[in-house]
Amino acid sequence: MSITLVIGNVTSYIQGDLPKAVNDLLSARLSFQETKYIPLSHFKSPWRQIRTALYKKRKHEFGTGHIGRVSRILHYECGLSFTVNDQRTVIPQAEPIDISHLNIRDYQDDAINIALDKKSGVWLIATGGGKSLIISVTAGIINAPTMIYVHTIDLLDQMRENLYDYLGIEAGQIGDGIIDIRQFTVATMQSVVKALGTKKAEKGETEVTDRTRMTITEKKEIIEAVEGCHVAIVDEVHHATCKTIQTIMQHSKSARYRYGATATLREDKADLLIEGAFGKILYKKTISELIKEHWLVPPTIYFRKVPLPNVNDPVVQRMLKSKYPSKYKYFIVNNAMRNAIACKAARRIMDEGMKVLILVQHIPHGQLIIGELGKDYSMAFLQGRIRSKERREVLEDFRKGIISGVVATTLADEGLDVPILDAAVLLGGGRSSVKAFQRIGRTVRLYKDEDYTKTRSHIIEFQDQIKPFASHAKRRLQYYSKESEFKIKVQ
Repeated sequence: MSITLVIGNVTSYIQGDLPKAVNDLLSARLSFQETKYIPLSHFKSPWRQIRTALYKKRKHEFGTGHIGRVSRILHYECGLSFTVNDQRTVIPQAEPIDISHLNIRDYQDDAINIALDKKSGVWLIATGGGKSLIISVTAGIINAPTMIYVHTIDLLDQMRENLYDYLGIEAGQIGDGIIDIRQFTVATMQSVVKALGTKKAEKGETEVTDRTRMTITEKKEIIEAVEGCHVAIVDEVHHATCKTIQTIMQHSKSARYRYGATATLREDKADLLIEGAFGKILYKKTISELIKEHWLVPPTIYFRKVPLPNVNDPVVQRMLKSKYPSKYKYFIVNNAMRNAIACKAARRIMDEGMKVLILVQHIPHGQLIIGELGKDYSMAFLQGRIRSKERREVLEDFRKGIISGVVATTLADEGLDVPILDAAVLLGGGRSSVKAFQRIGRTVRLYKDEDYTKTRSHIIEFQDQIKPFASHAKRRLQYYSKESEFKIKVQ
């Protein structure tokens, strides 16, 4: 029996006579269950458990990121020997961009060197650990045509600024109305998938709509850049479960170097999909490790108990039986007692001279909070409908201390870089560990000036008592409790 693993940049396949039992085993191992929304009337619930297959049984094909997993299954579990035919692009070594002026931390240096050696994989670095520096330096050392993909316009601006600060290069841009392709280009996902022929991003993928218009010629230029780049890097790679990122990585046909960066992988088994696109985790640095090494400040998380409503009230009884959107609107968004707890905490924080971020899920919720607090404090409301220039101005005023607080929708979950931030009020709830740790990460960055040194951050959380929000709160508490450097107070 002769078996060969043929390895390509994007996908690989097994050539030869593969026993059916082995083929079935690979199919089972390279698949996972996920919950998908299927709005078909004959289903009692639109949420269905769907098995996602990452292995094509007829072609014996799989994502190249799974090459290590497939090799181990064939050799150790099935006792099969095989040869390897590596057809991946060989990238000529260019002169690295000078990075001698940078102060690179030891763990960042390790993460960069491992990535250069392995040529693909995922950096799992907690928020505040310097993922942008790792991305920039790695790209600068390779110094080949590079595409860096981000999910929001804020992240696009930040990444371009980082490339200039770290490498001294003016990176190109695809997004926010600009199409300027260079050797190093930062692109929003929405603009790229539009050029590739995908009409729109998946629901919930990103809040900030990028309405960049492009001609047929510009679309062709973008496609050529995606297909011709030698380095493809995706920031916040946990979004790789979205169809758009999968589409982009599949079009990155010439990319021998394929990296993802994230602070927290998903808690479901969809990380198998991320592995298929990029490879295994290259380097891991947790938030507690960064706190122990004094790269971040420790957070104190206060869980405030939300009083139960009057369950004898007919309106409350009806809402308890309602569907999730209506229940969320009533018990979270329009919950006067819950909002009062949030506003009281925010007032106390700002009265002590600290800067606070209040995070909500929906715009109407943010409008309620800003309407209450904005009467007495200098505050701003960030949401996806405002222009990128205005967002940048608000964040700059926040950094300078001109405004004391910001209310923000999920726009702020990724890419908000305001080290002066002391506290966060997490008013939106939710059960995602990815979102929970991102939100904590906004407040734990080091900050010091002539008058003030931040030594600890403060997080206001909510212990809801209504299903399913009670279980969501319990789940978040469990996530936080796993971190040795988090101080938790349930009140």
